[in-house]
Amino acid sequence: MSQVQKIRIEYSEIQEKVFFDWPKGIKYKTWRKGRRAGATKGAAHAFIELMLFNDVTLLWGDTINSNISRYFERYFEPVLKSNAIDYYWSDRDKQLIIGKSICDFRSCDNPETWEGFGYH
Repeated sequence: MSQVQKIRIEYSEIQEKVFFDWPKGIKYKTWRKGRRAGATKGAAHAFIELMLFNDVTLLWGDTINSNISRYFERYFEPVLKSNAIDYYWSDRDKQLIIGKSICDFRSCDNPETWEGFGYH
């Protein structure tokens, strides 16, 4: 029998609403925010939780490729390490694997790499 892993991740009230409060039947949300609303950090934390507790294939999109490694190092890796979460990160492929879950990191530099992988 598998045991659910407890993790320590905190969200602001706005981050909770954006990433977890989904009314039934709503597929997309639009969130009006400022530059310091914590969207990147909150999204990274939500992705970690989704990947840890579900078998999903996710896509993280960014404007430029050079941001991707920095985002992983600043927002993903500290939480993964502090919670002792087993993961594999390929900087070459820009791919994070947690359990059976995969997150591909892509940029607008190469939009053709966003296609055809059946993301959740």
